[in-house]
Amino acid sequence: MTELSKTYDPKAVERRIYEWWEKSGYFKPENQRHLDPNEPQFVITIPPPNVTGTLHMGHALTSAIEDLMTRYHRMKGARTLWVPGTDHAGIATQAVVERKLEREGRRRRDMTRDAFLAEVWAWKEHSQRIINGQQRALGISVDWDREAFTMDEARTLAVRKAFKHLYDKGLIYRDTRMVNWDPVQLTGVSDLEVETEEEGEPGFLYHVRYPLQTNRWEGPLHPLGQRALGRGRHRVDHRCHHPAGDHPGRHGSDGAPGGRALHAPRGLPRDLAGHRPRNPHHQR
Repeated sequence: MTELSKTYDPKAVERRIYEWWEKSGYFKPENQRHLDPNEPQFVITIPPPNVTGTLHMGHALTSAIEDLMTRYHRMKGARTLWVPGTDHAGIATQAVVERKLEREGRRRRDMTRDAFLAEVWAWKEHSQRIINGQQRALGISVDWDREAFTMDEARTLAVRKAFKHLYDKGLIYRDTRMVNWDPVQLTGVSDLEVETEEEGEPGFLYHVRYPLQTNRWEGPLHPLGQRALGRGRHRVDHRCHHPAGDHPGRHGSDGAPGGRALHAPRGLPRDLAGHRPRNPHHQR
């Protein structure tokens, strides 16, 4: 009679069972049995972990909860699919690869673009293998044949089509905007990737009312149709322009508002486009 171990050894049991589950296709919706026609389909996508490293306790907690949900609906007889995948993480992955190169005595700027991309893809494969191994060790019931990567051909095509569709419907637009510039990576980064520090006293945002000088002349005309000097004035439109800034002195110190013609942004009537604001500090 074989003596039972005094302690449970997961390595001796769980890996073998999970490999049997996966080989038998138990996590594929096509292979499900005992389906209940009254149960709606249940499909979720795993929040794709970044290929910047490995999984942590937060990933394990999320995977456990989602696995519970998926198995629950599967046992209820719903056709069930849980899609696995990983996220390319863009700039964050580039930073990880650059630090790896520095430890090896190499630099991105000394490499060709193709050579650096090869390093990034190699890191992606390395990190993805570790992440997939960790997820299999957790026993999650995903359909591995449907594994996705955010930069694979199908996903990048879907993203381009979605943005094109939203653009054509006028729901998004392209424009010039201020961005967070990374002087090391030499690229723009999102607000989520920036650590903001406020130094000194809090600032203020000032709004200044600039009366607008129109192009309509109110006064006599020269016999030749020109304006008579000194005998009239430009009409002042009392609808005001409200530029905002963080330093009130700058609005009157450089005289710039009096020398700039207005464009027509959102909220500014288009008939005022091209008119010049009068500087209230200099009366011009």
